[in-house]
Amino acid sequence: MKILVAEDNAATRKMLETLLKKWDYDVCLAQNGQEAWDIMYSADPPRIILLDWMMPEMDGVDLCRAIRASTSGLENTYVVLLTARTEKEDIITGLKAGADDYIAKPFNAEELRVRISSGRRIIELGEALDRRGKIQGVLEMAGAVCHELNQPLQAIMGHVQLAMLDEEADSPIHETMQTIKYQVDRMAEITNKLMRITRYETREYLNGTKIVDIDRSTSTDE
Repeated sequence: MKILVAEDNAATRKMLETLLKKWDYDVCLAQNGQEAWDIMYSADPPRIILLDWMMPEMDGVDLCRAIRASTSGLENTYVVLLTARTEKEDIITGLKAGADDYIAKPFNAEELRVRISSGRRIIELGEALDRRGKIQGVLEMAGAVCHELNQPLQAIMGHVQLAMLDEEADSPIHETMQTIKYQVDRMAEITNKLMRITRYETREYLNGTKIVDIDRSTSTDE
């Protein structure tokens, strides 16, 4: 996971970079608030930011407010304020600006590691919930489409059955109608399965891609 370190003190910035890389994070650096803001609007923005409160051009609190006011997806970024200002009023100001957490300077490396790990878990949980919500929306739409398809399928089946009554069982037209009936039955079976999907199960398809496994995803409860 990518982390942005926005810190104007070169020694502290280097220390943070060394620790984060040791913990297997992808690190990018900014010396002031404006640089940090520019990085946030890059093609691949970091998911976690360590923000020094006191920075030139744009301080950490102002940058945090700008991130939370963004409409470009940055509002979901996990923000940790680094500050020597540990008065209760200062902490409240930082949290009100939209910071998710704060770490007092001078910081303890193990505390920093634990707090960042906590932020990472929160991000990953949010992403999982977001994926689940999108999947649920797709399944609900699929169910609605299947419901609408059932009516024309029933109409086709009715006309096919009527046409079959007028033909001899061994006639070419009867055989054609029988084939149509078989395919309509298959379509109806698929739509019924789709309407009973209750979970998200996939299977391998072409070129390593995955598709929904309808049979495994379908509820067996009748």
